[in-house]
Amino acid sequence: MSGVESAVLDSVKYLRGVRPIDPAELVEYVSEPVDTDTIRSIVRAHALDLELIEREDGMFEPAPTEPLSHAPVAIDRLPERYCAFVHSSLEEHLGRDWARGQSGEQLRRRVRQLKRRYLEGGSLTYDAMDALAYLVYHSPRTYTAMRYTLAELTARSLLVPPLRILDVGAGTGGQLAAVADAVGTETLVSYDAVEPSPLGALCESVTTDYVGCNVHVSLHREPIEAVEFDGQYDVILLGNVLSELRDPHEIAAETFELVGQTGSWVALAPADPRTSTQLFAIERSLVPPATAYAPMLRLWSGREPHDTAWSFVEHPPIEPPSFQRALQAPAPEGERDQYTTRSIRYAYTILRRDDTRRYTVQGDPDRYRPLGDIEAAIGNRVDCISVKLSADLSEGDGNPLIRLGDGSQQVDCFGVCVRQTMLNEALIEAPYGAIVSIQQGLVLWNDDEAAINLVIDDETIVDQLAP
Repeated sequence: MSGVESAVLDSVKYLRGVRPIDPAELVEYVSEPVDTDTIRSIVRAHALDLELIEREDGMFEPAPTEPLSHAPVAIDRLPERYCAFVHSSLEEHLGRDWARGQSGEQLRRRVRQLKRRYLEGGSLTYDAMDALAYLVYHSPRTYTAMRYTLAELTARSLLVPPLRILDVGAGTGGQLAAVADAVGTETLVSYDAVEPSPLGALCESVTTDYVGCNVHVSLHREPIEAVEFDGQYDVILLGNVLSELRDPHEIAAETFELVGQTGSWVALAPADPRTSTQLFAIERSLVPPATAYAPMLRLWSGREPHDTAWSFVEHPPIEPPSFQRALQAPAPEGERDQYTTRSIRYAYTILRRDDTRRYTVQGDPDRYRPLGDIEAAIGNRVDCISVKLSADLSEGDGNPLIRLGDGSQQVDCFGVCVRQTMLNEALIEAPYGAIVSIQQGLVLWNDDEAAINLVIDDETIVDQLAP
């Protein structure tokens, strides 16, 4: 460490508890010739160790340590700032008219190929043009899903800055952008992003051109297996990456070991059966010792689920962002919808180490029968308690169909509402992940699906217990 750097840091340590730190003022504290920009660079480089944030006026002050507490988010469109960033990235790589001519046709072709390769399953590889196609097509859903998922934590004050975050499979940086927007400009964040594929070049652009100065990003371009991590993290993110890893169960277990005592392990997956069920199979391999914070709560102590666990949350659609509209405009009319993502559907799990759960409701054996035991009650009516694990799966074709789970179910369980009343409408109207009690549900066996149908009719009462 140079004499100038040492003198600056000594002065900062002295002043940080006295008043905001002005780099221009620090010039007077250094005996050697130095300019304000050099001092600002030194303070920025040590801001994490000093636990300082940089203000908009260029001064530094101690980072806030109060838990982040935000109202639940409702997203109907991407922020204009993020849309502008994506436009700028596309122009940088493909030129000002990136959506038209040869570049536009090549980009649309790559979007179609990415979608087809994903549906075929197997490992995915990317080149530079694939990365741009991924940015245009997938980043809106990636960004939005991560904002919603982080809101699960900030709504209950479970993110306490300064934050240390690990993002495994950072992709084109949509998750990093979502984190930066979620925590705001006054939260000090140390962010390790791992992305070995060509997608990482675009993640680097997010780091330099979108993220504010108080989110300190280290981008690792090697595979996760080759990265050595020091210490524990407040949040570990695995967004849409587990299905692409060589050994997802091993990586999941190893990364969970890096979660701090009050930290969260957050994994997302596309909503289709293959990736969703894989995600919850991995979750079940970690619980216990991990605690399922949401959405698949274990309502009965000592019980674990063994159903197929195809579950996903669905939020209201978003408006296609301007860069997707630009890409679709030159395409033939019949194929334009291929280049926009409106629906926000994804599977997610949040695991904790400290036994914290989103809702503390537990099953009472004197009042309820565990779903894992209701096969013995086929043909009879039962009272039970459950997490609502889907929206209406009937999609308007037939009776409303809701996936149920209390953490004990051994086969798939569904609530089938054959007659909706004011006393049972809570099953339909409760949000995904809510806990409901069901009184006098009729237990039937569904041979076609090898599942339990809990029939909800005019004799059934459903109450929403949480939230």
